[in-house]
Amino acid sequence: MNNRLKALLLTDWYSMKLMYISTFIMILACSGTALASAMDTGKAVLNPACMMGLYGIMLNASAFGYDKLNNVGTARRAMPYTDRELVLFRYLPIYAAALFYVIVTVLVLVIGGAAHGFAEGFGKQLMFSIATGLDVMLILPMLFYPFIFRYGYGKVQNVYGVISALLALAGFSAFMYLTVGSSDDSISTAFTVPYWVSFANILLICAFSAISLKVSVRHIGEAE
Repeated sequence: MNNRLKALLLTDWYSMKLMYISTFIMILACSGTALASAMDTGKAVLNPACMMGLYGIMLNASAFGYDKLNNVGTARRAMPYTDRELVLFRYLPIYAAALFYVIVTVLVLVIGGAAHGFAEGFGKQLMFSIATGLDVMLILPMLFYPFIFRYGYGKVQNVYGVISALLALAGFSAFMYLTVGSSDDSISTAFTVPYWVSFANILLICAFSAISLKVSVRHIGEAE
């Protein structure tokens, strides 16, 4: 990471640090549900913290509005930053939140599974939980960020917010159905999929993220 990118991240941290910290706290706190479930069943179910991560990422997108309000984006483009650096520093907090989610998910599910005794297929369930959580956290931001760079946050924020809220509600409903309304056997069937399916899922979301970043670099500045 070069010094220019570090400077951008530090500047953003000073203005948005409470929001970033809140995202990590929400992910950590909500992971307690997954820990309790793993300790009770020995199975690795979906960590609902991914929905809190998506909510935090959605709130963090308000940094675009802050930049527009204070003409920060225009000022940055007049400085010796490359377009890729100006886009990447907006993507890095998303990647950091996703990485934090993966680390916390692995820890709480392994600790919970070990406390109960690992159920059959625990490793496959764990990989599927990680892959699904990354889908929840990354697909929507990776889809909308190029539009934000192209059209501006003001024109995109309402649609982005409504879809994020609907997906979070749908995800929570699905989680409650799988963990409360379904039997242990149905949970195992739903989450015990071949390793290659989960790995392919992760590779696809990484590829989608790379494409999103590239498209955002191409369109940066067009909304100004």
